[in-house]
Amino acid sequence: MKIEMFIDNYFKEIEEILISQTSFLNKTKKEVSEIDFIFLKKFIDTAVKFLFEIDDKILDGLNGKIYDEINYLYKIYKKYKKESSYPEVIYYKYLDKIDEYATLQKKYKDLREYLEISTKNINLLENKLKKIKEGTTEYKKLKGTYVDAVYEYSNIKKEFYETKEKLEYIEELNKKKFLRLFILKRDEIMPKFEKLLNIKIYYFEKLLWISASKSRDIVNYFTNSNIDIDFSTKTFIKYYLKHIDTEKTNQEFIDYLKKALLGLK
Repeated sequence: MKIEMFIDNYFKEIEEILISQTSFLNKTKKEVSEIDFIFLKKFIDTAVKFLFEIDDKILDGLNGKIYDEINYLYKIYKKYKKESSYPEVIYYKYLDKIDEYATLQKKYKDLREYLEISTKNINLLENKLKKIKEGTTEYKKLKGTYVDAVYEYSNIKKEFYETKEKLEYIEELNKKKFLRLFILKRDEIMPKFEKLLNIKIYYFEKLLWISASKSRDIVNYFTNSNIDIDFSTKTFIKYYLKHIDTEKTNQEFIDYLKKALLGLK
């Protein structure tokens, strides 16, 4: 398989999503928020859960549809973000698609396994020889078995290192080209996908708080809880930080909220 074809296939899922969202992206290309809504998603999820417990209609209709879509896109984003950060790992997946490499890889593993077993067998024979008197028929017979085992081990060891060299040659042959093309593709496509996801979360966040402001149950809850009637993620983070039980909450999440709040200023 050609390198270009493998890389195209690897990013095919994201590519197809971006193509299907071309119309949406063109309509919203001016809606470029400076706020990192992908970073905010964890807390937006917390807000959704909080609001849903007050009014389970908050995810009805378009809200629920967009939220499901965001979670689907976010799952894909996290997967590719993590995997594509290690292009050398992806390179070895490419190598597995090369028949010659796959065959050599299997041979290499089989030979290594054989050498491990052979080493134990030779050690066992050596220990037996030490316990038998030299010159006896039993000793000569066992010595012959030992010599044959060592000779065979030597041949297999030579074949093992020859196979290893062939593997290393194939690994290095296309490595630079693969890494260059993979990183080029990744750095081209991932920002586009991040932009799509960021805009989707941006719109959902706006819809979420508009819906919350129209919910009688949520408005009453905010009023009774003395929460500033400014339906926004920023307001809710401030409220959350003010009333959070620091002893029961992970410090990492608290630090995350403080950082998120700075991003909303």
